[in-house]
Order: sequence, then structure tokens, then C-alpha cells
Amino acid sequence: MSPSFEPRHRRIIVIDDNHAIHQDFAKVLDNRKPPSALLADLESDLFGDDAAPEPERNSTPMQFDVAFADQGEKGAEIVEKAMAEGNPFSVAFVDMRMPPGWDGIQTIRRLWEIDPDLQCVICTAYSDYSWEMILDELGISDRLLLLRKPFDAAEVSQLACALTEKWHLARHAHLKLEQLRSMVEEQTAHLAESEARYALAAAGANDGLWDWNLKTDRVFYSPRWSALLGLPSTEPLLSNVDHWVGLVHEEDAPLLRTALDELRAGAVEQLSIEYRIRHHDGQYRWMHCRGALQRGANGAPARAAGSQTDVTSRKVAETQLRHDAFHDALTGLPNRALLTERLTRCVLRQQRDHSYRYAVMFIDLDRFKIVNDSLGHGVGDALLVALSKRLSGCVRAVDTIASPESRVARLGGDEFVVLLEGITQDADALRVAERLLASTAEPINAEGHTLHASLSIGVAIGNPTYQRADDILRDADIALYRAKAEGRGRYGVFSDELHAAAVSRWKTETELRSAIGRGDLHILLQPIVALDTGEVQSFEALVRWRKEDGSVVAPGNFIPMAEETGLVLPLGKWVVEEVCRVIAAWQSLGLRVPIAANVASKQFSNAGFFEEIRGALDATGVPPELLHLEITEGATMDPKATETCERLARLGVKLYLDDFGTGYSSLSYLARMPIDTLKIDRSFVARLTEDPMSRSITQTIIKLAETLRMGVIAEGVETEQQRDALRELHCSLGQGFLFARPLSVDAALELVARRRARAASLGPISLAPAAH
Repeated sequence: MSPSFEPRHRRIIVIDDNHAIHQDFAKVLDNRKPPSALLADLESDLFGDDAAPEPERNSTPMQFDVAFADQGEKGAEIVEKAMAEGNPFSVAFVDMRMPPGWDGIQTIRRLWEIDPDLQCVICTAYSDYSWEMILDELGISDRLLLLRKPFDAAEVSQLACALTEKWHLARHAHLKLEQLRSMVEEQTAHLAESEARYALAAAGANDGLWDWNLKTDRVFYSPRWSALLGLPSTEPLLSNVDHWVGLVHEEDAPLLRTALDELRAGAVEQLSIEYRIRHHDGQYRWMHCRGALQRGANGAPARAAGSQTDVTSRKVAETQLRHDAFHDALTGLPNRALLTERLTRCVLRQQRDHSYRYAVMFIDLDRFKIVNDSLGHGVGDALLVALSKRLSGCVRAVDTIASPESRVARLGGDEFVVLLEGITQDADALRVAERLLASTAEPINAEGHTLHASLSIGVAIGNPTYQRADDILRDADIALYRAKAEGRGRYGVFSDELHAAAVSRWKTETELRSAIGRGDLHILLQPIVALDTGEVQSFEALVRWRKEDGSVVAPGNFIPMAEETGLVLPLGKWVVEEVCRVIAAWQSLGLRVPIAANVASKQFSNAGFFEEIRGALDATGVPPELLHLEITEGATMDPKATETCERLARLGVKLYLDDFGTGYSSLSYLARMPIDTLKIDRSFVARLTEDPMSRSITQTIIKLAETLRMGVIAEGVETEQQRDALRELHCSLGQGFLFARPLSVDAALELVARRRARAASLGPISLAPAAH
């Protein structure tokens, strides 16, 4: 018996670029007639008036909900919206040619992407596509029909009625199928709950099942059990517990035997154990065995059942995770976690046994950053891997000095640590350090590049006063820092003096952090003068630190430390802002005097440096041409240095290249960068009158600046002979104690004011040589 349906709307969309067609469809799909009347009309059209039966009086009215679109794209939008609203179309009549948009095939392909159940009727009067070509494009489907134009009302009505009815029947069938599926699932769940006799096996089952009759001592093994061991599922290989235990790894067999004996004796109710069992291929697999005990009517153990699951993959993964957690991914060496664990063991052992000796060596690869920056991180990684092998080889080669447990660890970057356990005397550690330094004498090949590496090593000898692994690592790091400060390529040994110096350095760093925000810093201004006239042209700002107790910290004691710790970033920002404030204050008095601020390499390469400069200028209203920045040759090695210089130049800021002649910058870079002035390093000026080589270098720099149309300033001019020699070499500007020591801002302002007053009355003012 056919299911009955309630009256429903039959949603149809017509996609045709001819609006007359829209009107024809609207007339044909008259929603005022019942379905029997429509079918009668169709029969009358097809077979004549006599063939049409009398319409049923109780026929349900058939209603079509028709939407229209004049292009495929618009039709797709309407269908997509209908799907989103949960009110989809059942039939689409699609014209084949609808220029300038999609054709019928493109439109239908998109409609089916939106609604796979939509039935499509192709309406065409042309032969752009044969029916074979259409099927080729869209595939054979019961959702695709062809209607030739010009069509008649009977065809359209028949298709509309039949296809919408088919669509509704399909949806009804789908609903019934879902209901049946739900009923089956519900019945299956009830069935599973009713199978209580399998509860014991289900409690222990996972993969291969076993059933042990404790009275007969016979064990049943499921086919899956045999398959787990690579045996034919039908082969009754295992028949008792002894055979089972005999296949287990000799280290794990006693544990399994004990667990099974306890289960048989009734001492335990559940079994859960992991062990290795021999596979048919001779390899061992890790298994997780679970089981449960069943007692008889008298309460005595009667049988046990359970499962065996292959957990080899998990065990391998766990082993790998443990290895990864304690080893460096790049080199395979122990990492900080494993090193700390072993070092802690040494610390505790020495506290118990004062005769036990060990040592730690902190190793750093000199100038490793240059390798990464110039050749790339791939070459840098290859260098670290090759170096780790050399270091490990050195440690293995000194097993007569230290115990076999001694090994190399990598903490990260280019930092390695060697832990020497069980040395006989402190000097043994120094011999190992010398061997490690010598290991890099031969060049290292990394990714086709021949590299010459050198190491700096910090050595700390273990003693009973160490309480933690971090303490001796800290001291080895302090010794490493001293080795680098003394010239690299060497080792340093930790001492109490080094510790005191490190503590002092840490205290200075902490105080400097506070001083930057507290206002303990100030700037002094040293004049830059014309060597011919002595007239002040500009100033260089030099930062000074006066502590709360009135003591003064020399720049050499805090500037390098600020660069190493990163404090140079807030410090440099403060200097630039302070220089801008001074320039602005002087400008308000009618004085336009340029002032130069020194910029560290780390500050210059910082991503936000340009915005800091522009922000300081905007905040103070200082014209960019009055702010000069002094950068070092090292700063020009940064890949983005040229771009930063060009942005600053476009802003109007003047750039000085400080300490020129002592760095590593390329002349090709210099020619491309918008540098305004070169500053001759004071080391050349100091030997200018005594060393012909220094004079030649100075002359070359001056000529180079002239060729590149740059200015030139000589630093560290302290004698009249140096000034005169610079004049002879046509150096126009100089700076040094001969003219003036660094002045306070007020003293510098007074000097500038006097210069302006003198210039207005008598002419330019000259600085007399400073007293010595």
C-alpha cells in the first residue's frame, strides 16, 4: 500500500535568460488545479478529450512554488540560500544557452555541488551539446533529463508532477531508512546488554583471546592470538601455560609466571601485565595481557580468560619520546635535562664521598653567528653536527682519564658541555680541555664549505660545596665568559675571583636596569670642530652614569655589558630621546645645532629602530637634519642595514660611520649606503705623527671619503701636531681633548651661545686647546 502524504509545496526553479519563458512556465504550472485535474489535462492534450477521466472530487490540490532566475550564477545563489534555510528545491529547469554567463552544463554542475539531490531538466533548442556530450560532462544520472524547445504544456506539467513526486518519495524513503537504522541500533544495544554470559570475556578481551581451564590446565587460544605471533590462525600451537611462558623473553618470563600463578591460586582477581613475546620471525613483540578470574560454585578458582594486545608501536613510541626528551634533536647528544640529571648524580656522590672527582667544561663555538648569517642556518647546523662528533671523539679518546660515563651534551645553539666523571686529579680536566681545543685545528667540512672553527672553554672543577647542578654550570659559564674576554680560542678555569667579578657584573646590570628608568643617566656633549678655524660645527652625545651614592661608572664598565645583555636597546632609545629633547630646547632659543647619538649594532638591527627614531623626532618636533646617528661598521653587516639606512636618509637623518677602518664592512656596501660622514678611528690618529702606516691609512680614508662625496671627522685629536698633520691631509673636521673634553648640556649651550654672539659681532669663535 502506498504511503499517504499531506498536501505540500513542490518547489521548482526555472533558470532561463528569456523572460518570456518564465511567463510560459508560470502559466503551465498553474497551482489552482488538483493533481488529477492536471493529469487529466495532460491526457487530453496527448490523446484527445475522450481519454480524460472525470477528476476525482476529493483530489488534493497540487501546489507548485516556482522561483525564476535569468542567469546560472543567480540561480545557484537562490538554490544555495534555499538549502541554507532548509527549504530546498526539488526540480530545476535549466536553459542550455544563457550568454554572457554560465551555460546549462556549468550551471547544473554548480547546482549539484550545492544540492546533490536536485533533479535537473535541460531545456534547449540548439545542438551546442549532443546528449552524449552532456552525459560525458555531467555523467549518467536519474536526476538529469532533457526537454527540447519549443516544449508544450503537457511535457512541462508531466515532468513537474513526476519529478517533484519522485523527489518527495525519495525523501520519505530516506526518512524511513533512518528510522529503521535507529531501530536496528537500539535492538542491537539491547541484545548486547542481554548477553551477560560473555561479560567475563568482554572484561579482559581486546585482541587475541585466551581461555584457561584451571582444572585441566588447558588453554584455548583464539585465531587472532596465533595471528599476533605470525602463526596460521588454525594452528593449535599453544596448549598450556608452560608453552605460553616459554615464548616470553627471558627477562619478562618470571613476571608473567608469577602473575599467572597468583591468578590460578585466587590471590588476585584481575591480571594486567606487559611483556615481550617471540614472534614467528624471531623478533620480540611487546604485548599487554589482561585477564579476569572466575570462581566455581564452591568459591574456588575455576577458569580465567582475557586478551593479549600488541603494543609494540606504543612501546617504540614511548622509547622514542623518552629519548627525544633527553637528547638534542640535531646532534643526538644528551640535552640539558639529561645533563642536569647526570650532573646532579655527581654532585650528590661527591657530597657522600669527598674523594670522588668530576669536572664540567662549558664550550662555545667562536663567531658561530657569522657562519649562520653569511652561509645560512643549514651550513650552521651541519657545522654543529660535525663539531659534536669531534668533541664526542675527544671524550671517548680520554677514557683513561675519566670514566666511560663521561660524555658531551648540547644545551642549545652553539653551546656544548662536557661532563668528566671520575677523574683522578684536577689537571686531568685541563688536559681534556687542551685536547678539545686541538680538535678544531683541522678544518671542518659542512655542506661543501671548508670552515675553520675555534672554541672557547670554561672549566669548573667539582667540589663538595656545590649543592645543585646549576651551581657548577653557572661557574663553568663564568669561566667561559672570561676565556672569551681574553681573546677566544682558549680555556679559562673558574676561581673565587671570577665569581666575585661575576657577582659584581650582575649587580651592575641590575642597577643599570633601574638607572635607565630612574634618571641616573645623563649625556655629555663633545664638540666637533673645523680644524682650520676651530669653529664648533656640531656635538657628539656621550652617555654617563652617576649612581645614587654619587659614584660614577665609567662607560667601559657598563656599555659593553649593556650590549651583551640587551639593555642597550632601552639605553639607546633613551639616548636618542634625550638628544632630541636637547636639540628641541636649543631650537626654542633660536639655536639650530646638530647633535650625534651613538647607535649600537643590536639597536640598529632591531625591527622597531626606524619607528623609534621617527617617534622621537615627532614627539619633540626636531627637524630630522639636526639629528645625526653614529653607527659602527659591524652594524652594516646586517642584511637589512641598507634598507634601514635608506629609510633614515629619506627621513632626513644624517648617518656617520663610526670607528672607520677597524671593522669588517665591505666597500661595495659603503658605496651603496647613504652614509654622510666617515669617522677616522682614534687608533690611527694617535699614531699619525709617528707611524707612516697609520698616516697612509688615514690619508686613504680621507681620499675615499672625498671620492664618495662624504664628510670625514678625525676622532681622538689630542695634540697640535696631530691637528696639523690632519690639516695637511685635508681633513676638515676633528674631535678630541685638544679642543674640549665632553661638556655638560648647560656648558655646551653656553659655548654655542657665545659662538653665536661672537659671530654676530666679531666673527667665528675658536676653541683654545684644552689644558693637559
